[in-house]
Amino acid sequence: MGLLDDLKKQADLVKTQQILQQNLQGDKLKLVEDKMKQTFQYVHELLKQLAVLKPTSPLVYSILGRRFQESRVHGVRSSTTGKSASTTRNISTRCISRQVGRP
Repeated sequence: MGLLDDLKKQADLVKTQQILQQNLQGDKLKLVEDKMKQTFQYVHELLKQLAVLKPTSPLVYSILGRRFQESRVHGVRSSTTGKSASTTRNISTRCISRQVGRP
């Protein structure tokens, strides 16, 4: 019966390790969830304050020779060529941004 006892001990050891691993993963998940909640609350509060202040962005977007100035936090851009905001949003995925006053 020595072989059967050895197998039982090994199985118990594996089960114990699996349980410890699951507990460790659960603890890590809890920490990540807590940090995600804190981050969400911070960003939520930040966006509420920015919605009140409505700061302008120092970035200029150049798209096919046209220049667009970031004018609101929510991403609405004004064009120097008189194009509509919907046109700006449709083509903004292919733009390269740079700070105003920099090449």
